[in-house]
Amino acid sequence: MEVYSAQLAVDYVALRDIQPNEELFLDYGTEWEDAWQSHVTRYRPPLSSWAYSTLQHGDEEQYTPASVWNKQKEILKLYTTKEQETLQPYPSNIRLACHPNMELCDAPNDRECSITEWQVHDIGVECTILNRYQVNNDKSSLASSSKPQQRQQYLYNVQIPVNASASRRWEKVTNESLKFEDMPYSTDMHLKEAFRHKLMIPDDMF
Repeated sequence: MEVYSAQLAVDYVALRDIQPNEELFLDYGTEWEDAWQSHVTRYRPPLSSWAYSTLQHGDEEQYTPASVWNKQKEILKLYTTKEQETLQPYPSNIRLACHPNMELCDAPNDRECSITEWQVHDIGVECTILNRYQVNNDKSSLASSSKPQQRQQYLYNVQIPVNASASRRWEKVTNESLKFEDMPYSTDMHLKEAFRHKLMIPDDMF
């Protein structure tokens, strides 16, 4: 296989047969290992602006990536409305996103345009929840509670900005069409406290 890239690449040649499912290791050197062990010992997660009580660690509100929030979402089954978010905002490192097709579909009932099936690399569109409705026995009633509750299903009325002066509204949106996403440059690899150290390559490789 030929791959053309401007990045540094190293070819490895096996000196013996590699067995199926055998794991290969690369030695970065003692300097890298010492730096990593020191980082593990000293590292403390950075604080975040706010978190649900189910995501708090002790008495401190710590940085929590969107992936963890999405796992909690499967338990909570609840997103806050625009009004509630002003009182209890999400952390500054995440945002609420709607399925990208909600910006493209011609109509909410367009069967050719799924708004519930997320692909791995899908990036949602920023949206706002105007209100939400608790669903019980196929009937919907406006939910006024501002606290996350378990074992409740909701439908949402959301608003998606089209441009600076126009927006689009969707009604009866389900949990499957919503998810949390990390804000740009806010994932753990961008944290000031993230581990960074040069990789050491043995001289005898050359």
